[in-house]
Amino acid sequence: MQVKVKVQELKEVKLIDGLSHQERDISGSSIIDLSEKINKATALQKILLDYFVEKTNGSRLARREDLIPSEIIKLLPNISLFDLFYGKNGEIIDMHFRLLGTALVKFYGEWTGKHLNQGPEEEKLVNVFPATYHRVISLAEACVLNKAPVSIHSERVSEDLPHLQLNSMFIPMSDDGKLINILCGFTEISTAKS
Repeated sequence: MQVKVKVQELKEVKLIDGLSHQERDISGSSIIDLSEKINKATALQKILLDYFVEKTNGSRLARREDLIPSEIIKLLPNISLFDLFYGKNGEIIDMHFRLLGTALVKFYGEWTGKHLNQGPEEEKLVNVFPATYHRVISLAEACVLNKAPVSIHSERVSEDLPHLQLNSMFIPMSDDGKLINILCGFTEISTAKS
């Protein structure tokens, strides 16, 4: 399946599934680098972005310990955390669902503890939710390449759910301040505007 995505000013790099950004198709979606276009973030995304700016003074990548759940209770149902795994050439080869908020579990089912590219074929995200798989890896790749928060807006969640739209954001996190090894996600699913 050949796929394409609209990505603003990103290098061409082949990652996870061997496709470049220009070869990935996420119908009705576009990825935005929020470090330069904060006005494109949703109101709740801005709250989370401001939270991390306050924690990091805007001078470093966020760390996992910067995220204190009791300080962002309102946002927790829509939060996700992903551990990133890299190949020997620095490419992302897998993602581990460390945490999926309750609103996301209600919509997608429980994925906490699972890997993007491991397990039986019938349980892999690409086979269960193909559109979500391509959004997740495209957003992760853009976040790592930009070393900045990125978001994606999809006019429809999938072909099967054209009445729902999605706004999702990834914020890069690093244990050592250099390698992005965790992504903090925030996803809002709502009824599509007619």
